[in-house]
Amino acid sequence: MRRRLLLLLAALPLLLVLALPAVASARVPRLFSGWKAPYTNSSVRPSGIGTITGDGSAHIGSDAGGNGAISWKHWSARDAVGVGKIWLDDCIPDTAGGTFHGRHAHIRVFRVRHGHYTRLTVSWRAGHRIWDAGTILYTWKYRLTHWYSGDLIWMRMT
Repeated sequence: MRRRLLLLLAALPLLLVLALPAVASARVPRLFSGWKAPYTNSSVRPSGIGTITGDGSAHIGSDAGGNGAISWKHWSARDAVGVGKIWLDDCIPDTAGGTFHGRHAHIRVFRVRHGHYTRLTVSWRAGHRIWDAGTILYTWKYRLTHWYSGDLIWMRMT
């Protein structure tokens, strides 16, 4: 009995050394933050997610001046939570000529598949028009999907 215990204690450091590379190689999930496949614009804790609408009228993260970058409070193998700004185009007089307005937003990404988060939820408070200041809580939900061209996009879920 004592001999078995001594063998076990002697083998324990060897087992730990063999197990460490497997633990170290476990990848931290990445977040897709661009348009091109296959995940060429993905990273860990990005400062922005890029456009989240087909017409480019909304994006999450920094504006051209660096304002509104996402600050990630939590990042794990299961989900990530952060705060930043959602930038919304008022489309006045049209989408191309509109002005972007930033709103404080809460961001959550989850559902890891193949080392990447595939679900995104963004929530912010605004007025009756989604770019005005106000007290209405807006929440948009997205899933990462392949577009017909093979590119990856965040598609809004209804």
